[in-house]
Amino acid sequence: MNEQVLLRAKAFEELNDLALKGEIVVFGSTYMAQFPFYELINRSCLETAVYNRSIPHMTLPEALELLPDCVLALEPEKVFLHLGEEDFDQPEAVETYLRIVDQIRAALPETKIYLIALQNPKAQRFNAAVARCADRKHVECIRLVEEPSAYDFRHQFKELCSFFRDHPITSAEAFAVAGL
Repeated sequence: MNEQVLLRAKAFEELNDLALKGEIVVFGSTYMAQFPFYELINRSCLETAVYNRSIPHMTLPEALELLPDCVLALEPEKVFLHLGEEDFDQPEAVETYLRIVDQIRAALPETKIYLIALQNPKAQRFNAAVARCADRKHVECIRLVEEPSAYDFRHQFKELCSFFRDHPITSAEAFAVAGL
């Protein structure tokens, strides 16, 4: 396993003692590791904690190995996966991704699982293969609107907020999100 990936995972494992169980976990690779969730959350009115357990350059086999400490230990109500950036073109990529989904489902049968499509145009086949399996796995696929800049985090965060909530948005929440 990549040493930097392992170090980041160990840091998350230590942070788990401070985290609330039953909240939201985002588990991804490079793009989601750069996503400024905490800055955007501080400006919105989310009533649920969001823990970003994304690790730069993490491969699907590494994600599978780190799943217990980065996701399952937090017993989340919802998990958002954005995996495969580093190795979507490998022959076993879809199979490994689905094993991750299966392990989450086996350990946390009530957890809602969302698969966020990769935004790399070269990953279309990977995204399509994962999406075809989504119904069988009882998970939802999310395709974030691609902006001219792949790093339009505000716009994409606004999209994700609709999945973070379990209730209709209030007026105060709408104003907070609109102010992002």
